[in-house]
Amino acid sequence: MGEVTEVHAQFSFEVLEMGGPDQWRIDRELAGGGSLMDAGVYTATAAHFFADSEAVSVQGETVSEHEAFDEGVDERGVYTVQFENGVTASCSANFTGSYNDWVEVTGTEGTLRIEPAFWFNVDRELTVDRGDWDVTIGAPSVDEVTEEFDHFGYSVLTGTDPEPDGDVGIADIELLEGVYESAETGERVRLD
Repeated sequence: MGEVTEVHAQFSFEVLEMGGPDQWRIDRELAGGGSLMDAGVYTATAAHFFADSEAVSVQGETVSEHEAFDEGVDERGVYTVQFENGVTASCSANFTGSYNDWVEVTGTEGTLRIEPAFWFNVDRELTVDRGDWDVTIGAPSVDEVTEEFDHFGYSVLTGTDPEPDGDVGIADIELLEGVYESAETGERVRLD
């Protein structure tokens, strides 16, 4: 793929069909937000991972039109990120759109696409396209929770740090808080 220049990620699913209007995902006190704090954190993690750099600024918007989404709970969110190394990312999260789940990374020599990228316990496809050739590799479903617990247990037993660590989660939350601030002010927000 060459050097990464852009990351694009989308995670969308119909949350009300999964649990109705009284579920935790759209309760601000339990979830901390809405689509961004749930689905958007996955897109933020992907953007950070593939950019391999610290986010320096973000601009975003949120929409809450459906009656189930009260004040402070976003139905949909979209944001762009500028990273320290010049990589840009555009990401979206949606709680009322049809299922859409992918990440695409553009490099100086090709693109990489993972679909689905974020949903759990599903088969995935990884496609690399370099213009003159492309390849798609299928990856079977794994029990991700078991894998995560096994990795954490290994880290405890061996005295090594788990990956990703808590700093990754903090960076993602700071980025999403910047999206909320940007949505409120209409301005690009610097991240320190």
